[in-house]
Amino acid sequence: MGISRIRRLILKDLESYGSGSDFIAFLKNIFFCPGFKYTFWMRITRFTYEKKLLMPLFLISYLILQHYKYKFGIQIPFRCNIGEGFNVCHFNCIVIHTKVTIGDNCYISQGVTIGISKDKVPLIGDNVYIAAGAKIIGGITVGNNVSIGANCVVTKNIPDNVVVVGVPGHILKHLD
Repeated sequence: MGISRIRRLILKDLESYGSGSDFIAFLKNIFFCPGFKYTFWMRITRFTYEKKLLMPLFLISYLILQHYKYKFGIQIPFRCNIGEGFNVCHFNCIVIHTKVTIGDNCYISQGVTIGISKDKVPLIGDNVYIAAGAKIIGGITVGNNVSIGANCVVTKNIPDNVVVVGVPGHILKHLD
């Protein structure tokens, strides 16, 4: 991952919080938005991890990330493959497995778990909203343009353009 890629990821993440992508918006979000603060340090930690010459900076960024992990209750490993425009809407009790892949423009609320089952992890598509308390478990695929309702438990593949609710998760509505 190059410097231009990390810069683009951070700017797209910043834009997803709705306050623009200029320096003032960055300062506002880095100081007052726990979700962006965690995401920013997660991106920096991954960048410094991949650049072996930056190992001292990796150790510092990793310690900062660990601090925010416990402070905000967000456990998203820096090695997760997460696309641009990632947004942690509300922090606390968010757990994502290291091997999970998440597409672009994903919004996650508090209490979300995306985890492993039988050594398989979910693949989350682009433009996905995961509401509070939702659980996505196992080697499933969540399509693009999907909304997963609050406290929904998803254990089966979800097609594109749908709203999923309930325990177990079932399709409530198809989106146009």
